[in-house]
Amino acid sequence: MKVILNHSTPFALAHGGVTNIVNRTKDVLDNAGIEVEYLRWWDDGQKGDILFHFGRPSLSLVTFAKAAGYKVVAEHVMTGLVSRPLWKRRCQKVIINNARKHLPSFISQVFSWDVLQLMDMNFFPSDWDATVAAHMFNVEVDKTTILPYGVNDAFLKIKKQDRGDYLVCTATITPRKRVLQLARACDLARVPLKVVGKAYAQSDEYFDKFQSLVNSSSYVKHVPHVSDQDTLAEIYRGARGFVLISSMETISQSAIEAAACGTPLLLSDLEWAHRGFGNNATYCPVTEDIAKTAGYIQKFYADAENHPVKWIPPSWSEARAHLPEVLERVLKSDNNFRLGLRTV
Repeated sequence: MKVILNHSTPFALAHGGVTNIVNRTKDVLDNAGIEVEYLRWWDDGQKGDILFHFGRPSLSLVTFAKAAGYKVVAEHVMTGLVSRPLWKRRCQKVIINNARKHLPSFISQVFSWDVLQLMDMNFFPSDWDATVAAHMFNVEVDKTTILPYGVNDAFLKIKKQDRGDYLVCTATITPRKRVLQLARACDLARVPLKVVGKAYAQSDEYFDKFQSLVNSSSYVKHVPHVSDQDTLAEIYRGARGFVLISSMETISQSAIEAAACGTPLLLSDLEWAHRGFGNNATYCPVTEDIAKTAGYIQKFYADAENHPVKWIPPSWSEARAHLPEVLERVLKSDNNFRLGLRTV
């Protein structure tokens, strides 16, 4: 079996958690003795058995891959969808169904609404993601597998040390993560905050506002992106607590890493967080009321040591131990694809 890994956006152009997901998945498959390569789009001689796409692939990519004899699987990241309230998802589903019935078929192809049903297997990081996908896109149970996120060994092996006086947030500095709102709340609450991360662009209005706050605040510090896992684990382990109050998430890898280091968690009071962390976290409403957020920050900061994380996340090898077996089943499954059934 030979697996070809693919992602729509080059890592050099946009950093993020998906980079770690792809690399760790490759490690798991390598360690299982499975031949793995990254897709070389320019190489018309590259061959493989399974195309493993990260994210929702285009309908044309899946169609061409299956027509070429590949089995196609995808690991979906439905950040916005799983963060929306039920009433919004219901409205969205009505719009999608009406568009399918009354608009030209290329509209559905542009948004890849039907692609999940065409896959040989759909991977989701949690039961919640799988439930939402089944509701929105009618994904069959036998084409669904839960593939949890794990953590790198550095976070599981970090030695105990005294907690510092700061909260930490590791996130891309972008509106979805609400880092600026968090920084303003900590500044108002006079709670030390260490933000680890960078913006997507060198010139970014949101980041400029954040940087201006950092320059004027005695409480908010900015640490550029930390790629060394041991250093990042020390930052988590030395923090009084970890905070992430983003408006949209799937399962936050940063929060899982902090949990592995035993760092108390303050997360968005949204479904993704409750489903993923349950009683192992404290929750803060997602609001533009900075004073209200500051109140939650103050309370969490004062009481963080009384909210230890009792859950030890799995390593990547443990979380994805069943992946090789699933791919073997996919490879052996019937290929009933016919190019004429779909139009590109």
